[in-house]
Amino acid sequence: MRRKRRHKRKKTIILITLLIVFVFVGILYKVDMEKKNKLLKEQQKKELILSKYSNYALTKKDSEIFELSDNNLKKVGTIGKDVEITLGDIYDEYYEITNLDGKYYIWYDNVEGVSSLDAIDSRYKKYIVFNENVVTSGSTNFYNNSGKFILSLNKSIDEPIIMKTKDYYGIEYSNQLLFIKKDEVTLKNNDNTSLSNAKGVPVFNYHFVYKDDDKSCDQIICISESNFRKHLDYIRDNNYFTVTAEELEMYIDGVIQLPKSVLITFDDGPYFYNARRILNEYKLNGTYFFVTVWMQDDLSEMESEFVELHSHTHDMHRTGKCPGGQGGGIKCLSEEFIQNDLKTSREKLKGSTYLAYPFYEYNSYSIEQLKKAGFTMAFGGYYENGYKYVKPGIDKFKLPRLVIYNQTSVSTIKSYLTLQ
Repeated sequence: MRRKRRHKRKKTIILITLLIVFVFVGILYKVDMEKKNKLLKEQQKKELILSKYSNYALTKKDSEIFELSDNNLKKVGTIGKDVEITLGDIYDEYYEITNLDGKYYIWYDNVEGVSSLDAIDSRYKKYIVFNENVVTSGSTNFYNNSGKFILSLNKSIDEPIIMKTKDYYGIEYSNQLLFIKKDEVTLKNNDNTSLSNAKGVPVFNYHFVYKDDDKSCDQIICISESNFRKHLDYIRDNNYFTVTAEELEMYIDGVIQLPKSVLITFDDGPYFYNARRILNEYKLNGTYFFVTVWMQDDLSEMESEFVELHSHTHDMHRTGKCPGGQGGGIKCLSEEFIQNDLKTSREKLKGSTYLAYPFYEYNSYSIEQLKKAGFTMAFGGYYENGYKYVKPGIDKFKLPRLVIYNQTSVSTIKSYLTLQ
């Protein structure tokens, strides 16, 4: 009897031991499988992140950004939707953002890789900064030049003003021009530069640039390629900033300050591609005022990085339409005719708001019509409104230009540039 009990106990102990072993093995197996599954999921997640990886990316939505401190990520701000960023290393599930001042991270699923980023416009680096700084306290919100939200950081800044628009101050941050709302900052005077705003900007008015062996251009307003190149050599070698029409308007309005500068313009349209080729070669900016009825090609095929197109009216570059001078039609034709003409011209030029008067002729009626059609600035000829150069605060519908002729020498160009 005792022997049976001992045998039964022994069997029970063996069964319990086996059960414990099975349970333990089961637990180990489960733990091992969970560990393997976790590693597999981590690997799959890592592969997913790496599959999305790109040096260039756009943010998919307004997203939190973080700083890494003691192996912990701490929220320090927000970055806006559709902001272009460059990416660095991966930390856990977060990309490092490498094109912002500071070391910030963003969750991998809040960005979408792209093949390249748009080139950052660095022309603002040529402007003269104001001797004033913007100062923020505690946090700073940044916008682009259209007022779109770009970035918010939990940090204060104290930076020189580069641009003053109606509602924003433009500053340099993260090697780009960003904007801060005027009502979110205080200002302080600061010795940022010893340079002064240009006292005036000469506007050169060319017409036709012909190749030296081309005998078809025999007017006084034709200039040979070789002579044109001499002018550009002087401008380039003496470090004159060739401004765009928009930059000239900002200078007039006090939005920016300029170093010694010049605006190079052309009227009409013939021989356009000769001038464009040379300006592109020199990497100097030029503004072409086109009679749009004469345009043979689409605007996208004509513009370049260094050449912009604006209006010389659509089809009012015709003599004898109005009394006086050469009789430019913008002085007296019906409002309906003028508005239709200017509307057509603007449409062909993607909404341009800048115009050069045909034959340099205009009156108060012309200016009224331009304003009604949406133009903001217009160019004449010599000594408009009593001025030889464009200066801050000048009447933007009576802008003077210095007309360049076929025999205009480099010494004359020098005199035009050094009298500002």
